[in-house]
Amino acid sequence: MNARERILSRIQTALQTPIDEPIAKPILSHTPFKSLDKEPLEVYFATAFQKNGGHFFFCQTLEDFLGILKKWLAYQKIDQVICADTYL
Repeated sequence: MNARERILSRIQTALQTPIDEPIAKPILSHTPFKSLDKEPLEVYFATAFQKNGGHFFFCQTLEDFLGILKKWLAYQKIDQVICADTYL
């Protein structure tokens, strides 16, 4: 019996075995998601991204982006970048 057959056998056995307690239905009146009413989504994303070790730069124009990117690459001492966009 291969791994696939063993897994399918276990699933079939589990489906045939009755359970004592039914599975609880979710409480739909409460949401598990945090409300973001206080700040724009972009600010929330940037804050969470930075808290998790990411580098976030908000740029108004493509020129701003390229300038900030060049400065950041120089600061990080990165001399090669791989990008699918040939213009960048």
